[in-house]
Amino acid sequence: MVTDIKTGIGKMENPMVPSHYRIILILSGFMLFDKDYIENSKFFIAGYYLLVKGRVQKRKYKEEEIEFKIKTINLLSSVKDELIKSVTLKIDPENIDNEMIKDLKTLVK
Repeated sequence: MVTDIKTGIGKMENPMVPSHYRIILILSGFMLFDKDYIENSKFFIAGYYLLVKGRVQKRKYKEEEIEFKIKTINLLSSVKDELIKSVTLKIDPENIDNEMIKDLKTLVK
């Protein structure tokens, strides 16, 4: 879930010169720059639930460090139907009551 977003423009403060600026987005420790930020910024709205796919790899300029490289971002609501095939609940029979049944019916709809 997106909870907090901090954005800015880098050193030159001139978005017209791509080689001299960085648009930054910090998402739970992730920082996206330039093209990655532009392609994915539409997802960074507080309250959105996201499915973030990526891989762990060596950093481009510091190979002794690793980073998580985001490959795709989707709204969870748009992919949940294709990703979730079933849900299994394990409930102790003594915990089942009319209120729980009513709540489960509401959630399943």
